Amino acid sequence: MDPCDFHSLGVIENLFDMAISERDEEPIYSILHYTKSKAMNFSEVLSMFRQGKGNAKSHMKNLIEMAAADGHFHDTEFDLLKIIGKRNGISESQLKEIRSNSNGIQFEIPADKKEKFHQLYDLVHMMSIDNAIHPEEQKLCEIFATKFGYSPRSIGDLISTIRANIKNGQSHDETMKRVDMLLN
Repeated sequence: MDPCDFHSLGVIENLFDMAISERDEEPIYSILHYTKSKAMNFSEVLSMFRQGKGNAKSHMKNLIEMAAADGHFHDTEFDLLKIIGKRNGISESQLKEIRSNSNGIQFEIPADKKEKFHQLYDLVHMMSIDNAIHPEEQKLCEIFATKFGYSPRSIGDLISTIRANIKNGQSHDETMKRVDMLLN
């Protein structure tokens, strides 16, 4: 038997109990459910945690770049960053560390369609939170949308639709449904 195999639920639960302080409970239990249904080895479980945390840090770095693209980092932008950071398991002190040491964080493209959209939604929200869209913010948002795999032909409409839905108080998921209709 390979010592890295996780066939014992007790070992998995202990690993997730240790990690729960760093992540929201729901994603951990989703991963726990996944590991119950499929045999995973230790390196696969650790990889899932590293990817999630790394992707969250990459997303925070992208949001910080967006907020600073106009040459200013407004209080409203930092407040939004804290909200998004909390949703992604990133504390305020971690946000400050990411902001002061952003070179150490590698850009990561989200793995799935929903996460790509959620990150783009957050970037558009950050771009428009101060009610003034600087041309550099618009360009940066378009670059992220392209890197996330959206068609350059539809990016303008995509960003406009997301902005309108944010202004109307629509959630990520409600906006994603509207965008799916636009793109398909």
